[in-house]
Amino acid sequence: MKEDLKENEVANLFGQEILRKIESVAKSGCKELKKTIPNISLLCERGEDVKAFNKRYESIITENHIFSVRGAQTYLELKFPNSDIERDYQLFFQSPKILAGLQNCFYGVFAISFEEWEGQDLIKSDRLNRLLDFISSNADNIYFIFEIPNDLASKEELINILKKRIYVEMVELNPIGVNRTRNHIKRFFDEYGIELEEDAICYLEQEIEEIELIDSKNGLKLLGIATENILFELCYKYGLKKGDQVSVHMLKELDNILVYNKETEHRIGFSV
Repeated sequence: MKEDLKENEVANLFGQEILRKIESVAKSGCKELKKTIPNISLLCERGEDVKAFNKRYESIITENHIFSVRGAQTYLELKFPNSDIERDYQLFFQSPKILAGLQNCFYGVFAISFEEWEGQDLIKSDRLNRLLDFISSNADNIYFIFEIPNDLASKEELINILKKRIYVEMVELNPIGVNRTRNHIKRFFDEYGIELEEDAICYLEQEIEEIELIDSKNGLKLLGIATENILFELCYKYGLKKGDQVSVHMLKELDNILVYNKETEHRIGFSV
């Protein structure tokens, strides 16, 4: 793809209200007010949208000097282990200190994903208390993002438990949604200077909805890849150049059809 959506552009589509509030407080001149910035619990599926949100949150914290100390590294993301091997947990809890290097501790944002616990009840695990103690002991030098899969058992209870330890705001990141598909299609084609006629946009919207691309956890990224493949086929067949228009007739005349394997997300675009 010519150029991925910029991180802040994606973040503006998901959780934009809480990011806007956080940035407003972060830019205030009041040191005490800045301390009210919340940690985040994300109800989500891991994907490009989550990464974009996390990086935007981290940039707000870092660029506005929320911490008086700034190290070489200010962002860390790890999966919370679901393992019987003690070494896995030791490495997890030591990671911020290792990243801090010569500093006494890590100052920044730590994104913790619970995807290894999908379909399981973390609440009943003895590992949770250990994690909670770690969170409490680092609340003054780390802002946490908790990535909570939608099918995590007892996820509401987990969020409530986290709220008892630190200030947490919940944000739900949804798939890109059919109502947003049109804007993304136009955006990707605009990157290449190609204009879509109205009937062509409607046709692609219908095709994308039918293959359930918008429901995938990497919806934005996959939509971009699909668009690139479509453009390749159009350029090959019609010799498209910057400024040209694409009609629905041109799309329907392509020899191949748009396909997407939702289970594996391995192939997307046009299939021979």
